Amino acid sequence: MSILLAFVFSALTAQAMPTIGDTANYNFTFNGEVGQLTQTITAYNATNGVYTVTAITTMNGQTRTEQREETDLLTDDQVATVLTNCTQYGGTLMDVMVPAGTFSTCKVTQTEGANTQDIYFAKDVAFGFVQVNSVQDGQKVDVQ
Repeated sequence: MSILLAFVFSALTAQAMPTIGDTANYNFTFNGEVGQLTQTITAYNATNGVYTVTAITTMNGQTRTEQREETDLLTDDQVATVLTNCTQYGGTLMDVMVPAGTFSTCKVTQTEGANTQDIYFAKDVAFGFVQVNSVQDGQKVDVQ
């Protein structure tokens, strides 16, 4: 499924781009521990198509800030295409309630070995998703 999803995103032609200043705030649980994550697009290098994303994670009273480079951030057009073709991509259309509100989403499940990830894509939100539930190497992570 992850190969299909990667193909879907790489095959789409993007007309709209993520914007510097786009910010998403998430609550998460990691093996029962609660935390917060804020991601913000802080820069874009048009020469090489690389975005700089600053992520601030707070958990158990400790805050960690990191910057990473991203080249494949979802565009509004890509998310709209996923929502329009959700069932063709093996997804399920559903409304999901998260702390930011209720969203019409396309839930896509990726499985690789014992690892699974449910991604809930939604339009008009920074980074293109409102919820992710995953189990990676026995570690459970839920992000909303």
